[in-house]
Amino acid sequence: MSAGQRIYARAFVIVVGGRAYGQRAPRPPCAPTRAPPVRARDALVIPAHTDVSVENPYASPFHAVAVLPVGGRAMMGGDAFVPPWAE
Repeated sequence: MSAGQRIYARAFVIVVGGRAYGQRAPRPPCAPTRAPPVRARDALVIPAHTDVSVENPYASPFHAVAVLPVGGRAMMGGDAFVPPWAE
């Protein structure tokens, strides 16, 4: 995932390598300004209709597996689409 992506169905992201910062908008009131980085073996649950971004300020690459239900849509750059893994 990258900056400015909206997820229209609940998604699960499993980190398999590297580390990065994940951010969702709107940020829940109880959430810290910046959460600790996610790293290998961490998982993120992204609620439906949520804007998300992932930032990797580290030298090592970030690798993750995103899981969406069949037909789950995402939006990036103003265009909604069904990612190939959700077809």
